[in-house]
Amino acid sequence: MDFRVERVNKLLIREVSDIVKNHVKDPRISEFVTITDAKISNDLQHAKIYFSVMGKKNEEEKTGMALNTAASFIRTLLKDRLTMRYIPTLKFFFDESFDNAEKIYGILKKIEDEKKESEKKPDVGN
Repeated sequence: MDFRVERVNKLLIREVSDIVKNHVKDPRISEFVTITDAKISNDLQHAKIYFSVMGKKNEEEKTGMALNTAASFIRTLLKDRLTMRYIPTLKFFFDESFDNAEKIYGILKKIEDEKKESEKKPDVGN
C-alpha cells in the first residue's frame, strides 16, 4: 500500500472518530460507537469508514444509517482539519471483523473441548 494512502487512512480514523464523538449530535448514533478502520481509494477521492458498536443488532443498523446521513456534515468538518486538495467522500460500513473473530474463536474452542473429551474417554475396544 502506498505510504501516503496509509497516512491518510490513519488520519481519517483519528479525525472522524473525534468528529463523531464531539460534533455529531444525532440520537440514533450509539454512544459506544468506535471508528475501527478507514480505506481510502488510491486517488484519495473516496473513503470507506468502518465502525463497530457495542450493543444489539438494531443499534448497528441505526448507527450506520445515522453516520451515512451525517457523512456530508463530517466531510465539511474535515475540510477545516485536513490539508488536502480534495476531501474524500465518506461511506460508512459496519465492521464485522470482531463478529467473525468471535465466531472463529467459538469454533476453535469447541474443537479444543471435543479433543479434551475424547482424550478423557478410555478406549473400550481393546
